[in-house]
Amino acid sequence: MKFLIDESVEKPIVDWLRDQKYDVMYVAESSSGITDEEVISLANNEKLTCLCYYSCGNYTFKNSKKKTVKNEKYFKKWKSQSLSG
Repeated sequence: MKFLIDESVEKPIVDWLRDQKYDVMYVAESSSGITDEEVISLANNEKLTCLCYYSCGNYTFKNSKKKTVKNEKYFKKWKSQSLSG
């Protein structure tokens, strides 16, 4: 899995994903200061899973409710598995 991680996500999370051998592009390292719209566009264009702490979610929800609801379903499943294990 390949990730685009917004700069709102803290570096230890990026480091952990890299340690797990995931392919990670970190906005803070490569494109600091780009807008939420640019982050989402970059993720879509490069077929990357976008990981944001808070800001991108607002943009995604406002502009693509269908995709957000699907992603929210997977997030809830992941969160419940993470908390139980």
